[in-house]
Amino acid sequence: MPRILLVDDAPALLSAVAETLRRAGFDVVPAKDGYEAVRLIEEQHFDIAVVDYDIPGPSGLDVLALISAKFPNCVGVRASGALDLEIALRAVNHGSVAQVVRKPYRRAELLDAVAAAVAARQGRTLEPAEHRANREALGECFSEDLLSLAVQPIINAGDGTVAAYEALLRSSHALLNGPLPVLTAAEDNGRLHELGARVAELAQGWAERIPESQRLFVNLHPHQLADPDLLLGSLKPLLPYAARIVLEITERSRLDDVGAWRRSTQRLVESGFSLAIDDLGSGFSTLSVLAELKPAVVKVDQSIIRDVDTDEHKRRLLELIAQFAKATCSQLVAEGIETEQEAAVAVACGPEMLQGYYFGRPAFELLDEHWNKATG
Repeated sequence: MPRILLVDDAPALLSAVAETLRRAGFDVVPAKDGYEAVRLIEEQHFDIAVVDYDIPGPSGLDVLALISAKFPNCVGVRASGALDLEIALRAVNHGSVAQVVRKPYRRAELLDAVAAAVAARQGRTLEPAEHRANREALGECFSEDLLSLAVQPIINAGDGTVAAYEALLRSSHALLNGPLPVLTAAEDNGRLHELGARVAELAQGWAERIPESQRLFVNLHPHQLADPDLLLGSLKPLLPYAARIVLEITERSRLDDVGAWRRSTQRLVESGFSLAIDDLGSGFSTLSVLAELKPAVVKVDQSIIRDVDTDEHKRRLLELIAQFAKATCSQLVAEGIETEQEAAVAVACGPEMLQGYYFGRPAFELLDEHWNKATG
């Protein structure tokens, strides 16, 4: 999650803008003047800086110059209530400033500027027309009910029964025609919590359909962990089913960049949900994060499962991960299984559950209670 340094000398405005950005899924650190901003820059790492032009102490441009020198990849957004030509030219010509926004802030303009800053930091070119098109398409996804959830079975390794289903986002929109385009548009437009709420509503329907003996795995965007209250609010439709819901947090994101993740995950567990780390072996999670999170389920990434039947190194690695999961009282899911041979070797390595195209592709129908090759 990008961490934003927000600098403004108007307390009420500082608080309101910080809340707007937090609700959009960002980790925000506020500063009331240039002095506090300089201190924070020395103490913390920042990805984006949204800085008022006229503040007490070091000026807004001085703050942006300092943060640019300390963090070369940090992208600056300069704000001013008087965007005359001279000030605009100074800002644009200043090497540490990528975006200029007018005060008083308009929510859409502010989020557009921050989204462009995120895109610039990630090396993506986000044209205004493209951003508008994605924003409008995302709105259509919500207003026209173009989002849905398919489910993929998760099989008990011991007896072949269906242990659970994973709910997977689908879109029938012509432009945002898959889960990744929808997620990217939600990230760029500050609508991750709204998307999470819609996913929870759709998942409620599946929770009502699947047998009570089976669990439902629902993906959780790591940025949603930044605000515990918003997160629990978005998951409200699933609270009556919390004992059967496993919330998957992808291992591809750096949890330590999400300031409130510990508080959020604690409240999720207190509410009855179980937690899972998804894609273990593909990203940023460390053993210390796994130990602190204490997930009920660990899902090993398909890159480790692929060709596990012919790759001795992968087989041994899967065995070690299974031992680690057992030692930490976590259930292990081997996902991405596509062949009978991969399934057989995976079972021998010790995971409790199996998932992949070999057992069934994502669909809008449930399998029989006991999986077999004919139905899978």
